[in-house]
Formats: sequence, structure tokens, C-alpha cells
Amino acid sequence: MMMIKSVNTWSLEQYLGPLREAQWDEARREPVITMEDRPVMFPPLELPARLREQGFTAAEVSYAQFPERTELYLNDLRGAFAASGVTLTSLLIDYGDLSAADEVRREADFAWCKGWIDTAAQAGAKRVRIRGGDAEPADEAALRRSAEAMLRLEAYAAQAGIRVVTENLGKSLSTADSRLQFLDLCGGRIGFTADFGNFGKDKHAQLARVLPYAETVHAKPDLKKEGGIDTDDFNRRLQLCIDQGFRGVYSFTYLGEGSLGRIWLSFARMPNERSGWRNKAFPKAGNEARQTAGFPSQACVKLPGYRVRN
Repeated sequence: MMMIKSVNTWSLEQYLGPLREAQWDEARREPVITMEDRPVMFPPLELPARLREQGFTAAEVSYAQFPERTELYLNDLRGAFAASGVTLTSLLIDYGDLSAADEVRREADFAWCKGWIDTAAQAGAKRVRIRGGDAEPADEAALRRSAEAMLRLEAYAAQAGIRVVTENLGKSLSTADSRLQFLDLCGGRIGFTADFGNFGKDKHAQLARVLPYAETVHAKPDLKKEGGIDTDDFNRRLQLCIDQGFRGVYSFTYLGEGSLGRIWLSFARMPNERSGWRNKAFPKAGNEARQTAGFPSQACVKLPGYRVRN
């Protein structure tokens, strides 16, 4: 089976317009939106065509990058992906604490995620990725609370043909042990996205343990202090994917500095040709991936420093 080459659009957060991120407002007892300004180098409706030009056939898009959620806009977005032959693999719901002991908070975040499932269905997404929560990973009661809420969301999403997945994202699922326990509590109904960068100690061993359960990966390289990608370590993690039999969606994620042209070239260079990994995973990903057609030159816009994104 040909593996699917995707982009996590957090990599392009400086170019798709303002970010609209949620945070919990304790005084109001509800999630509220804060907006962080970003330039619009190209609107999100142009994203699928731009990705296709570079040889990508899928994308994962964060909720924070949706400029609006009207029926008209979501229909246009769905059409843009279909016309370009690019799959909206996942809508990334980066907010929410389903593990919270505070029932008001937990139910409010449940309702928040439920609304974004509706949005994902209208936009044509195949999956929604939902966080496990922010409790300590050894807190079994919190894991059970999160699993119960996640299963309710899965039942709702299934009615629209949407697959619910979670990720080693947030404190609750920050270890392989807690993640495996959580999936067991969910009885095989919840999928999993394995992120290269979200494990702390023993990151390679923990990644190897969870990869057999993954249907997508966030292929995110570490960055060297002097700049650039740590290709040796990145290739080691890519090889782990092959060794563990992973054949799903590789969603490339670059969170470093540089112009858009540099980011695009970083995507092309992630699979190190010298390792032979490219030929195993993406046999048709040749030099066309190095082109920057349709994108501003490397001199155009500089990103701020490295930020922790997912």
C-alpha cells in the first residue's frame, strides 16, 4: 500500500491568517476564544491546491486555523479539497480537557468537541483528533473519565462517518503506559495518532510501543540548537515506523524558524535520501517535492522562534 504524505498545518501557522485558540475561562466557566494575529500569505481555501502542487495528497488542519464555520465556507473548503484531490485527513481539536474532575469543565469541553465534530463533517474531514486531557498520566480515575467522554464523542461522530482519534498530547496521555491503558479502556473504538515529539524520556522506546496502534503519525523532527533538522534522529524514528509495520498517514510537521520557502524545503528534506527511507516509504516523492512553485521566496517572511505545537 502506498503511504499517504500529509502536512500538519501548524507548520504553516504564520501564513494562513489569524489563529483563533480556545482557553478555559474560570470566571465564566466556559471556553473562550482568543485571537492571535497572523498574516494571510494565502487563504486556507487555497491550501489544498498549494499542497497538491508540492506532491502532498493529504492535510491535517487545526481548529484554530478556521477563519469561519458558516455552512457556505465549510462547503467551499470541502470543495477545494475535493477539486485538488487532497484528503482532509484530520481536523485537529487542540483544546479540551476530558479528564477534568470538575464536571462543569469536562462537560463544557465535551460540548466544545462535539461542535467541532459537526464542523469536521461539514468540511469533509475523515477524522477528528481529540486530546485525552491534562490530568497526571498515573491518575486512573482521570483516564476513566476521559475514556467515558471520548466514547460518547465517538458514538456521536460515527453517525456522521467521522473517526475519532486521540494522541500522545497533553499530560494524561504523555506516556506509553497511560496511552495504552486509555485505548484499552476505550475497547478499540478510538484511533491513535503517534507524535514523534511528544514523549519525554525514553522517547524512542515509547514511540516503538505505541506505533502498532497508530493510524496516523505526526512526523515531527527535533531541531538543532544551531538551526536545521536533526536528520539522524528523525530517520531513526522513521525507521521505527517501518520496523513496527506502520502503513498509515505521515503528517509532516516542521515547527522551526525560516521563510515559507525554507519550511517547504524542510518538508522535502525530512526523509534523508542517504538512509534509503524515502524509497521505502515514498517511492514517487522525487525532486518535485523540492519545488516551491506558487509560494513566496525564502526572503519573504520570517517565523518567530520555535514554538511547541502538536
